[in-house]
Amino acid sequence: MPDLSENETIDHLAERHPARVAPQRSVAIVAWQALPAVFPNLGRGIGGMETAAWTFAKGLTGIGQWSAAIIVRADVKLPADTVDGVRLHASVERWESVRRDVAQCIDLHPFRWKRFRPSLLWKLPALLLTRPFRSRDPELMRPDPRLTSFSTDVWVAMGVGKESAGVIATAHSQNRPCVLMIRCGADLDERYIADEISFSDYGERSDVCRFAIEQADVIVCQSNIQVEKLKRVFGRDGHLIRNPIDLNVWQRPANDRLRRGVIWVGRYDDFHKRIPLAIEIARRCPEIPFTFIANRGDADIESSTRAACPPNVTLIDYVRANEMHQRFASALAFLSTSDHRVEGFPNVLLQAAASGTPIVSLNDFDGFLEASAAGFPCESSLEHATQTLADVVAGKLTIDHEAVDAYLQTYHSTPAVITKLSGLLSTLLAARVTNGS
Repeated sequence: MPDLSENETIDHLAERHPARVAPQRSVAIVAWQALPAVFPNLGRGIGGMETAAWTFAKGLTGIGQWSAAIIVRADVKLPADTVDGVRLHASVERWESVRRDVAQCIDLHPFRWKRFRPSLLWKLPALLLTRPFRSRDPELMRPDPRLTSFSTDVWVAMGVGKESAGVIATAHSQNRPCVLMIRCGADLDERYIADEISFSDYGERSDVCRFAIEQADVIVCQSNIQVEKLKRVFGRDGHLIRNPIDLNVWQRPANDRLRRGVIWVGRYDDFHKRIPLAIEIARRCPEIPFTFIANRGDADIESSTRAACPPNVTLIDYVRANEMHQRFASALAFLSTSDHRVEGFPNVLLQAAASGTPIVSLNDFDGFLEASAAGFPCESSLEHATQTLADVVAGKLTIDHEAVDAYLQTYHSTPAVITKLSGLLSTLLAARVTNGS
């Protein structure tokens, strides 16, 4: 059960229990899909959750008070045990990539074919034949066998779902605290509080997600909106720690005159990143070139998008993480069509802002665009977004780069965010020592 009273904030605890945590406490961040964030050549599909996990691990290690580890899933032995001072631990699951490829083609809840690939002719039989010899999926809401032998002072679980529930159960079986990081709006789906079991858009069971939210010792939110919803729907206090960005890496280019066109980044879906809306906006701007970097998602959406793609849109399946900065820095504008009800706080907004690329978005996220002056919210209007994009590309609308830089430095720079996260973890551990846990 949570060790912190629901009515007691971290700031209050800091006053009552000054942090007495010895240097080099250990923290383990479990982010099963984060391997490509550490080794870009070992995978694709690096999202905001994976980026944040790796940034948190490096940042906590860098300040010298924490020995941080990140725990990932891999289908090969890792090329190194330590990167940037962070200890790396992998659950090596050699058939995982095959399972994921099959999952791209088949839905289980309910069962349906999403797409057919010739490789399924050998992958499906191979999975069936090897099933008796492969490890079973961890039992829901129980300690995760992949983690139980690992020792750490505090656990961090990324996102709400069966895997974070396993992290929390593992932590409590070891009498260790666990921090739950809310990573998207869907993590706080109101259906999770209902007695009837349902499944989220990502296939997560509602009772398992409710377990994670109720049992976490501390919950960290990306935005004030998430803090409010967490309290209103689940009765839990959340602690605001904004997404970090490395401003030493993400900077404005030396010459803005080399910028061309509009960039969009997301995946093939119609409920989260909403690529069909982006395609429609591009169709309405036939004179403007668009580059869409679209990760795999819904096979039907991908098929219809490719079939209806206008000639001014270039579709790119994958760009390495260390090359994304150049993509943002070479664009005249960044287009966001994400649904603020599902999305958390998109890292791409920070990346665009730090690159000096004006943002045109169907939605604002936690008031970021207004507060930072980094772009223009369009109140869910395609017409407004179309005209705003045209005005930005034509130079009729501009942003205040100095104001944007100052806002990012204050609220989203890695040192500022890591300092706040470190303080929260230290105070959590100090409170447990005082309470005799």
